[in-house]
Amino acid sequence: MRQAGDSSFTTKSPFLRFAIALTVFIMLAGTGSAYFNNAFDIVKTTEIETAVQSYAASVINLHKNWIMQGRPNRVTIRGLTKEGKAGNEWIFLMNKSGWPINVIDGGEKPDCKALWYALQKTTRLQFATSIRKMQRKVNGELFEPEFSADKGLNDESLIWVCQNIVAQQLHFRYRLDTGKIEIEQ
Repeated sequence: MRQAGDSSFTTKSPFLRFAIALTVFIMLAGTGSAYFNNAFDIVKTTEIETAVQSYAASVINLHKNWIMQGRPNRVTIRGLTKEGKAGNEWIFLMNKSGWPINVIDGGEKPDCKALWYALQKTTRLQFATSIRKMQRKVNGELFEPEFSADKGLNDESLIWVCQNIVAQQLHFRYRLDTGKIEIEQ
């Protein structure tokens, strides 16, 4: 049997159920949001790393084509469309070591941005770059060159380096003396 005091419980019960349901929903939404935000970050990082790996593989393939074509100043390759059919012809300017420095519309100076967009497959990622001359130690390590009036422009220890940033997250450099792609920490 119900007593007179029980009627207040039945009128507050729907509000209490609604408050509990709302609290559970907010907790689940917060947990799900954190999970999907983390998943989005992982996907973006994977896309960035894949673009850099594609760039590195393309640099190596161009070097192989340079050797197979008889070490010319320019290497011609045919691109592919999204459907996998033969696409445009690309002509790359190569340095004396056989590493790409620019595409044909450019000059003799290395153009890091042109190489990035020509050698990897995504255009969605934000890309920033700068070309720098760096000095190479005997063991191959790079450092900022020291200015000296006695140093000539043909100093063998000075090399071109593309300092690149992909999606404001991943810093890497492309060494034009060795073709090496170095991820910077």
